[in-house]
Amino acid sequence: MDQASEGLMRSALHDLANALSGLQGILELSDPMRPLTPRERGRMEAILAEGMTTLDRARHLAMGSLPEAALEPGETWRLSLAEALEPLSTIFRCPFEITYTGDPAHDRWPGELGRGYVLALARQLLPYAQGGRMGLGCTADAGEWRILWTPASVLPDSLSADQEARPRDISSRWAIRVGTSLGAALSLEAGGLAVRIPRF
Repeated sequence: MDQASEGLMRSALHDLANALSGLQGILELSDPMRPLTPRERGRMEAILAEGMTTLDRARHLAMGSLPEAALEPGETWRLSLAEALEPLSTIFRCPFEITYTGDPAHDRWPGELGRGYVLALARQLLPYAQGGRMGLGCTADAGEWRILWTPASVLPDSLSADQEARPRDISSRWAIRVGTSLGAALSLEAGGLAVRIPRF
């Protein structure tokens, strides 16, 4: 087995083991004589959703494929993004606030591929949010799409272009793979981390 395949397999096994451990923890801490509370059920559903996302990303990475990138109306795209972010919001207890301040004429975004990229970046940034609210400020013009995550004061090592600096998790591998395919550029700006994606 080549080194890249082995690394991908180890990452997938590690991340899925974490998901199963999270489920086991909820079950062990709940009263076996009573049904799960709404909070416990919500956490279980969020962990399962994260596990399925990890599995889907690992499959794409292993097969060298990418999700659909057809442009979608901005409002539809952001509503779907808010839904996709909900499991992370539950797990990390960090609500997201998504806004759009760009030109309405350019408010069309790159489908499932773009959402998956934003979701993977959010997963890498959430540990730095420390339980607060995270803002995703979206804007677009004729040349590019931009998103600013606030607060975000550092560029996580997991998003570094340096192969050796990356932790071996599926989310960071996915963010780098999709970011490269989109031609995305990350930079720290006042109060947050910005991504710029050239329009195609």
